[in-house]
Amino acid sequence: SFMIWKQLFVTATTCHVASARSEARADECADVSNTTWQQYRQQRQQQAQPRVRYLLMTREHLGCARPFRQVPGSSFNATRPTKVIVHGYRALGSKPTWVLDLAEALLAVEDVNVLMVDWVHCASFAYNLVVDNYKEVALQISVLVNRLQKEGCKLETFHFIGISLGAHVAGFVGTLFEGKIGRITGLDPAGPMFKGADTFDRLDPSDAQFVDAIHTDSDYFGISIPVGHVDFFLNGGNDQTGCSRSRFASVLGFIPVYGYVICDHMRALQVYMSALNASCWLSGVPCDTYQNFLQGRCLHCDVFRGTCPTIGNFLEIMFRMCCRHCGFCHRQNLASYTTVYRTILAHPVALCEIHSITLKNTGARFYRQNDIHLKSICLSQIASRTREEPLCVNNINVRRGSPWSHDFVQVCSHF
Repeated sequence: SFMIWKQLFVTATTCHVASARSEARADECADVSNTTWQQYRQQRQQQAQPRVRYLLMTREHLGCARPFRQVPGSSFNATRPTKVIVHGYRALGSKPTWVLDLAEALLAVEDVNVLMVDWVHCASFAYNLVVDNYKEVALQISVLVNRLQKEGCKLETFHFIGISLGAHVAGFVGTLFEGKIGRITGLDPAGPMFKGADTFDRLDPSDAQFVDAIHTDSDYFGISIPVGHVDFFLNGGNDQTGCSRSRFASVLGFIPVYGYVICDHMRALQVYMSALNASCWLSGVPCDTYQNFLQGRCLHCDVFRGTCPTIGNFLEIMFRMCCRHCGFCHRQNLASYTTVYRTILAHPVALCEIHSITLKNTGARFYRQNDIHLKSICLSQIASRTREEPLCVNNINVRRGSPWSHDFVQVCSHF
């Protein structure tokens, strides 16, 4: 039997996330920890239990996280669903500043309890040692979940959101509860030391009643295999729009790949937050390989009864592309060493609203630029419920400085 429902491929441009942190007195609010190399060494020498603390944010204290130890005396409400945010590996011991922003984004959508797991002290510096200890962190989280169950919480009302290594922490919490947790969302689940791991040791569909994942850096820091019931592979799961293609883009000599990794790897979080605040809704199309997706062989969502799954808090949100909010003007750089190139571009409007298409060869002005020959350009509705033939124009030559255009005569049907 095949365990994974579908892997979905998404074409996405850069989306921007805005956060409005409500003002609160600094002495009333808490933040995620920082740690230093000295503190890390001291903890290792003492062989101390992993230091895990919890922060709580609710609509009663929006924008102000409070340390959480027990339900009495806090704003935690056992009758509400609970979101649990688990950050990942921290290379330099710095706090993940996005945690509070994600908590606010979740609360803007739904009246929930948001618990933030702060395990920076045992998630920093030596990655291999962090991986060795992540199950201990999951065990401590499970103790908290057991306590909350006694306060009236139900396992199916928990939604864990883990980024990078935090996704596998959440997965092991789900394993400890035999898959009865309601939902786990993995934001670019970590790949190093997990790609060949047994399903017991990494996030997989058996960890919760529903597991979804967003993959944005599967060729480097993220995992390259499906790990959920639904897996979204943005732009094939790697090389995101606006991120440097060089793996040596950072000026940090001791971690030369840091700048590259952070951009692609963190895009999953940015897209998820954009989906929550409705500034960037992205839908995935089921396909067995990204190459088939690029070649236009995956245009339907029949397996999902015609409605494509959408990234975000509610998977049933109807399909919208973020390009309209991000500014849509796609520049496709063709590799100079190849003679055959296939690609697929996405546009947010309905097919019947596209009345013309224009192509321009933007080759460099001061060197000899050959004409570009296109065998065909086809327009088709992505995730179409009907299997109509695409609209195609064949055998096109585009000369530099001479734009080519073609008009389509289409009428939208109104139901």
